[in-house]
Amino acid sequence: MGVVPDYFRYWGKAKPGENGGASYHLLPYHCLDVAAVAACWWKRSPAISGQFTRITGLPEEQARAWVLFFIALHDYGKFDIRFQLKARSAWQDLNTDVV
Repeated sequence: MGVVPDYFRYWGKAKPGENGGASYHLLPYHCLDVAAVAACWWKRSPAISGQFTRITGLPEEQARAWVLFFIALHDYGKFDIRFQLKARSAWQDLNTDVV
């Protein structure tokens, strides 16, 4: 097995699992999932996409890119160890070499 990139050592959503373990969704995937939902929302809501385009003064494609970028970063603070330890068992599962 290869080396796990550091960004796969963080959970984005977690809840208690069966047998005292944790059930979690990795943070990078959570951020991408949220951005994907926002991309669908952007496509289906001309009023919202139009507002962002008008407010920023950017072409729609650029406004969309910036909005999706910042939405993908919406949980950046979850990389903080103080947050990660809110679901200690999930953090321990993802960081077995550190514990």
